[in-house]
Amino acid sequence: MALHVFVSSACYELRDLRASIKQWLTQRGVEPYLSDDPGFPNTDSMPPYASCLLTLERCPLVIGVVDRHYGAKFADWGDAYADYSGCSPTHAELRHAFKLRKQVLLYVHNDTWNFYEVWRKNRDAFKTSAPSGLDVATLEMFHEFKKMVPAPWMQRFSDVNDIWESLNKEFVNRLYEHFEDREKQVRDVTAYLLKKIGSSGNRVGDFGGS
Repeated sequence: MALHVFVSSACYELRDLRASIKQWLTQRGVEPYLSDDPGFPNTDSMPPYASCLLTLERCPLVIGVVDRHYGAKFADWGDAYADYSGCSPTHAELRHAFKLRKQVLLYVHNDTWNFYEVWRKNRDAFKTSAPSGLDVATLEMFHEFKKMVPAPWMQRFSDVNDIWESLNKEFVNRLYEHFEDREKQVRDVTAYLLKKIGSSGNRVGDFGGS
């Protein structure tokens, strides 16, 4: 049984962090999908950035990471994903995950979160002198997610160690929530997770056969 998790973030700027998250997942028997990995599935009839959304749709859990860089904006997402015209790949992936009510763990770098708080109170603050490497579009994307009802799960992070610590606490819980209304899948996923992940500070004690 393969358990798939989609990792969404800017690629080049967060290359090392993405590799660390991939390693964390792989060591626990999970198959991560990262768009910059060799062999990532693409659909010939779609731009590569749009076909990522097809892969995301097959994953019960999405791990998103937001830092300063927003990424390139694309106008052509095809008829199926026309709503994402003008979005960067990360923005479209996260918006799509929320739209499909996926379980999403969204990590936002401390600096970006702090910049957002300044921008939220004074949106002209960064028009003439934005912090180095910060895209205002990133703050606008974060604002979109912050306004959602119900509010999505979000957490600040300083470095990859913060993300590892959080994943140890949240990973199994989020997958359990996804499958809890499906009796057979609960049993299958519970057995899989207990075998592959084991006790790593997660709420495994709450798992029980039906």
